[in-house]
Amino acid sequence: TAVTLSLARLARVSAAHVRMLSGAILAAGAVMLLRVLAVVALLNAPLASALAPVLLAGAVASGLIAAVLVGGHVQQTAGQSSDLVMRNPFEVGEVLRFGALLAVVMAAVALARQAYGDGGLFGVAAISGLADVDALTLSAARLDVPLTVAADAILIAIAVNTLAKTAYAGYAGGARIGGLLLLCNTAII
Repeated sequence: TAVTLSLARLARVSAAHVRMLSGAILAAGAVMLLRVLAVVALLNAPLASALAPVLLAGAVASGLIAAVLVGGHVQQTAGQSSDLVMRNPFEVGEVLRFGALLAVVMAAVALARQAYGDGGLFGVAAISGLADVDALTLSAARLDVPLTVAADAILIAIAVNTLAKTAYAGYAGGARIGGLLLLCNTAII
């Protein structure tokens, strides 16, 4: 989410680079899918096996679309100077925010399961996906629930997170990057 917002803000001030920045955001999305698969594989191999086809297909699709967007931009701007100023989107505050979010999501998962059974996990997944997928992924991979429940919860968090980041990019970077990401991410999901 931090990378998406950082790159989207650049699109607002550097409209000539919207395709490249959109491609970079999609590449970050591909990395997120692979990271989720790697984390799940470390914690729950059967769950990783169930998720692998979907997550790998999404990562490949994101990567291919990103390559087309970035490659087309590189060809268009070859030899031109760049007006982009990149900054590190990660700070200590981000790490602290994740720790707090992880604690909140783990508590919410426990409460939702107690109140609504395994189905309560889906609501928590959707809500947590608005900000992050990692906290829900860690929680779901460790739960003693049917494989399909954990897999569906993780996929819900990913879908919500992807669409939320699309909306955040549109808000932070403008309609052009938001529209391009909406088109691409809708196709990927």
